[in-house]
Amino acid sequence: MRIRRILYIALLLTFMIVGCDKPAKKTTPKKIRSEVPTQEKIIPDQKQQEKAAEEKPALPIPSGKTRKELAEEKISQVRKLFAALKQKRENLKEDMDKINAEIQLSIDDIKAERQKTGLKESDEAIKDINIEASLKAIQKAHAYLDIVTEEIQLVEKSRAEVKGAEKQLRLDILMLTRRDEAEIDRMITDLDLVITRIQPDAQKLIFENKAHTLMPLPEIYDKYILEEERKKEQELEKERQRQRELEQKRDLESKRQEEEQQRKLLEARRQEQERQRLAAIKARQEEEARQKQKIIDEANRIKLAEERAKEAARRQVEREEQQRADAIRRAAEAERQQKAAAARRAAQAEAEIAHVKIISPAYTDYIPGCNRRDTCEVRWSNSDTLVAFVTSQKIIIKEMSQGATSEIERFDHDQYFIDAAWSPDNKKMALLATHYCELERGTKATTLSVWSFDGGRSVYSTDLPCNREMRIISWRGNHILIHTSVVQGIFLDSTEDSPVYIVNPSSNSNQATSPFRAFSVVWKDDKSFFYGQTRTIGLYDLNSRKTVAQLNECPKDADATLYYTFCPSSIKVLRMTYDSNRLAAFVNTKDDNKISVWNTQTLNKVFWFGSDLPDFFWWNAALLYVVPARTLYKVDTVAKKLYELQFTTELPQRYYTDQIRFPNKPHLFIDKGTELPLLHEKTGSARGTVFVKSTKSSNTVAALTCEFNLKNPMIAWQPKSHYALAIDAGQVCMWRVADIN
Repeated sequence: MRIRRILYIALLLTFMIVGCDKPAKKTTPKKIRSEVPTQEKIIPDQKQQEKAAEEKPALPIPSGKTRKELAEEKISQVRKLFAALKQKRENLKEDMDKINAEIQLSIDDIKAERQKTGLKESDEAIKDINIEASLKAIQKAHAYLDIVTEEIQLVEKSRAEVKGAEKQLRLDILMLTRRDEAEIDRMITDLDLVITRIQPDAQKLIFENKAHTLMPLPEIYDKYILEEERKKEQELEKERQRQRELEQKRDLESKRQEEEQQRKLLEARRQEQERQRLAAIKARQEEEARQKQKIIDEANRIKLAEERAKEAARRQVEREEQQRADAIRRAAEAERQQKAAAARRAAQAEAEIAHVKIISPAYTDYIPGCNRRDTCEVRWSNSDTLVAFVTSQKIIIKEMSQGATSEIERFDHDQYFIDAAWSPDNKKMALLATHYCELERGTKATTLSVWSFDGGRSVYSTDLPCNREMRIISWRGNHILIHTSVVQGIFLDSTEDSPVYIVNPSSNSNQATSPFRAFSVVWKDDKSFFYGQTRTIGLYDLNSRKTVAQLNECPKDADATLYYTFCPSSIKVLRMTYDSNRLAAFVNTKDDNKISVWNTQTLNKVFWFGSDLPDFFWWNAALLYVVPARTLYKVDTVAKKLYELQFTTELPQRYYTDQIRFPNKPHLFIDKGTELPLLHEKTGSARGTVFVKSTKSSNTVAALTCEFNLKNPMIAWQPKSHYALAIDAGQVCMWRVADIN
């Protein structure tokens, strides 16, 4: 009977597969709440199916096939039916996942709306139109989910039954040849019943119309919204309970550990007491043994000590005698060495200062009105001891060798003196007086006057534009140069150009000429001078009143090895020094500073090097000395090399060396300090001392002592290098320095 049923199932499976390939008739889906007969009502029960199968006659066997071949064909069809059921199950599960995803989206929308509105109670939340819409969507999805779940259960049940039928059919095929016709027909009838029952489950439609009642919205809200909150609350409560249990466990464990610790402490205390008791017993025994041994050792020690004391006493006597002898010998040697060292130091110190000349002042004096540096200037004449002291109120003339004094008072009480210069023959003096120009209005001017010592009167006068910064460069030949860049060899801190005034007191005209503006001016000889402008240096001839030569710091065809191959317009020739056809010019740009060296015969630049702004620079033959920021450099302009000269003391500030350049001895300068301590001792009795140093040897070569305190002196050198003068707070000391080399 069973084999017949399986065969019948296989036979019907063929027709079913052919029928499943036809397109299914479209049906209009019904509302989810409609009551339709369920699948269980359509399919008859098992007993009725079996009874119908027994009454149904056996199906005829197709011609040309044996029953075994037919059975094998049927088993193939059963496998295809099983595959169709598997595909339907996968489709149903995919639909279930999609429905669950839709439900989760609606749940998220409800949570967001609750968070937004603050509705917590279900009755209030259901009344919200947005929450109600989401709940209805969940309601319908929940009903669909129930239907899909039922379909999945039916498919699983059918798959199991088809799988079992396949296994049995394979076994029945083995025994097919031994079955009679009636038994085979009964087997086919049973197979027909199975296919009739399973075939609806293998259809590709997800479900048929079934009766399902929609879950009320409050229950939906409770199931999907409040249930989650209750779960969270339950989880929180479980977590709190777990924490309480853990806390109780920790308390119990802590109590247990504390009891265990107390027990261990009691046990340790007991063991320690026992150890101490045993140690005390052992210590008493050891102490008794030590006392016994001590008595023995003490007897031996006394005996040995007595022997050693005798030996030590003997050695001590020998050692003391040797120490006394050594001390006498060392004392004698130390005294000899000290005397020799003192003699060597004295000889060395004497040798060091043997070449140093200690020079006392040839003349001393006091100049009223020269109590401050900024109100008194020293102007040497071309004579050895004739000096002028320039104050704002008067010019004081001193013949230091004779002690004679004369004065030149102001011509106009509204003016004050700012500078003075001697004529080449010392018979006249150029006087420059001015007003407080920026505080006054009108026609006030700076006045240049020429004073004659023969008649004791002013013999020449000309007015210049009012400018308190004007200074007399010097009086050479028949001409006086006036500018704002340099005063008697001292550079002024000016970076702006100003007019150059030329005055000829011997001419019939009392008008000063100003042919150009310049940053710097320096005499070449009595008939010409150099002037520095932007990018160029000119040579002006006083006789022809023309620029007769020009040195270009920025030529278009400049040698690439010399200075700039292209020059910014900001180049300024700020300072110059000249001697014997050699001109050194300090050139400033917005980026860096250079010193250019020119051959004034060939008008060629022969050398240049970088340098900071020099306080002083002067020539000594082909050597150029530069003093920027209290450092002295010697520049060999022939070999084109630069050397920094090392001194044991720091170079003086600018105020201590107001005329550092010597016309005949440019290698000397004055400093307030010296590297020779003994020289300080020898000159200690003088209240004020300055020292002359040489750039050749880097050593002190002379000490100039003064009976006055030279705290902040102004130094001035006589042009012929015969005398030097220092003035501080009106006190003047003047030394003869002609013999210093």
